[in-house]
Amino acid sequence: MRIIAGAYKGKRLASLDSKSNLIRPTSDMAREALFSILSGWPKGSFLDVFSGTGAVGIEALSRGYSPVWCIENNKNSLACIRANAKDTSLNILPMDAYKIKHGSLRDISVIFADPPYDKSVEMWGKLASTLSNYLSPDGVLVWECKQGTQLPEIPGIATIQERIYGSSKFIFFERADNRE
Repeated sequence: MRIIAGAYKGKRLASLDSKSNLIRPTSDMAREALFSILSGWPKGSFLDVFSGTGAVGIEALSRGYSPVWCIENNKNSLACIRANAKDTSLNILPMDAYKIKHGSLRDISVIFADPPYDKSVEMWGKLASTLSNYLSPDGVLVWECKQGTQLPEIPGIATIQERIYGSSKFIFFERADNRE
């Protein structure tokens, strides 16, 4: 894994044990596509939820998003993120995504969430409304899940588009009040 573009272009990133089914880093190809799509939205702050290796957060930082936060609670993942974030200004929040304090984050331009695929629908149901409250008025929430996954509609959140890359699917959302 490496950073694809920006200030840290070419930076090699540590990976976690390939035998782990819990961590599935977003591929270089999918990250490239993600940031190409995100170029249509204003840059600003970036929140990477379920950060894994921190690759998406570091890519965001490399491409000019600031500040960038990574939320992760797995101790092995946290060690990997810390190693990968060395010599960067990445903000690492070692916590469970469900325990984000209300009001602690606001006006975030991009929220990217990549939960374990087998828990994606459940976590969407529990976190989508909370995460959308942290978005800036013109912000975007991106949910990565397994191709074929259907997320239930959540009041106040509108689907903008879906993109498939290999076995992964990115679903882009905005606050529904942006459509009025």
